[in-house]
Amino acid sequence: MRVVRTKHSLPDDWRSQDVGPAESAGAHWEVGWDDELASFYAQLLMDYSPGELGENVELPTDSDPVFAYGERPGQFVEVDQLEGAMSDEVGWNPLPGDLVAKLEADRDRFLSSLSAEESRALIERLAAAG
Repeated sequence: MRVVRTKHSLPDDWRSQDVGPAESAGAHWEVGWDDELASFYAQLLMDYSPGELGENVELPTDSDPVFAYGERPGQFVEVDQLEGAMSDEVGWNPLPGDLVAKLEADRDRFLSSLSAEESRALIERLAAAG
């Protein structure tokens, strides 16, 4: 089975913008479906520039998320579960409907690709992960 992690990027303040690649500096979210974890995930990433935080502050890499959700197997199998975890963020708004549809399609593609044996193995793996 091929492992896929879909990724959709949107700006931190997406409620006022169209969903698409985050092209400007600042923060952006990466959300998607992770086949290996069988979970939706979301990461808030900062796009720091040198000197932005001062001389004595070590910058995190662009790949170190500020917030990360969906890091455990089977943690979020419904988009609304992921949105619930993300709702503690300041200025939170529900994900745009077209993005929700893409995320659900990513999950459904994965689940429909599993054979009966792979489905049983997934259920056992998720049960063991707690």
